[in-house]
Amino acid sequence: MGILKALAEVKMSFLTVFPIGKKKCSQENQKIISQNNRANGTITAVKTCWWIKINTKCARLHPNDGAMFPHIIYFSYSVNGLLYHGRRCVNFYLRCPNKGEPVSVFYDGGNPSKCTVKLYQVYL
Repeated sequence: MGILKALAEVKMSFLTVFPIGKKKCSQENQKIISQNNRANGTITAVKTCWWIKINTKCARLHPNDGAMFPHIIYFSYSVNGLLYHGRRCVNFYLRCPNKGEPVSVFYDGGNPSKCTVKLYQVYL
């Protein structure tokens, strides 16, 4: 079971960081957010994706000089008294939330287990 979870994390992080399936994933997330079904969630765990290293410097003094890594956040939320769990990849250029922080979770009205998070709001 551990190997399947690790493979799912690798797939999710690659799809988020590289533009392989980013457009389709973004469209699905926007569809869920547009329904405006919101729940308050809590970050339960944060994992660093050590297998994807993004170098931000041209010249480096050591292997991790200027290296940034995406993160996978695990969160839980409740809808109508039922507890659900989800996970999302946070890109390397965004601040990763810490364990225990609150997060806004948007879920599908027909299937509350399908969800997405909106970590940062843009205020104009």
